[in-house]
Amino acid sequence: MKPILLCCTIFCLGLNSLSQSASPEVIATSGSHMENGSMQMSFTIGEPITQTESNANTIATQGFHQTKLSAVGFEDLEPDLLIEVFPNPAQDHLMLTSDQLLNDANIQLYDAKGSLVYDHALEGTEHTIDFNSYQTGTYYLKVSNGNRPIKTFTIQKIQ
Repeated sequence: MKPILLCCTIFCLGLNSLSQSASPEVIATSGSHMENGSMQMSFTIGEPITQTESNANTIATQGFHQTKLSAVGFEDLEPDLLIEVFPNPAQDHLMLTSDQLLNDANIQLYDAKGSLVYDHALEGTEHTIDFNSYQTGTYYLKVSNGNRPIKTFTIQKIQ
């Protein structure tokens, strides 16, 4: 009887070592930290909600809080080339202008899921994208010269 009990105990301890644990890590789309003399507030946008507490005057929704913040950005591979994209946020059109004529340049627009939604050769120093048919949300506009990326812009589409 003791060997069976010992085997069951070892088996259960082994299962416990293989179990998963919830790690307080979030990949969020945005966030910030604000403070004044008496209060602090930190938040991230895009994290799952784990608990909400409220009383007559206050509502607090809690999730995982990140104490170590790291930013992911886009590298400017051609700092001497001026490319402007406007208006941002865009509603019905998006305009791209460049101070130089780009040979073999291409613009690609990706949605927030990473799907290519627009791909066009850039001719001249100006280009307009009709934004009426796109859904509200975040888009990424990549300007490349041949197979080499030049600049990437984050675009907000509003209604």
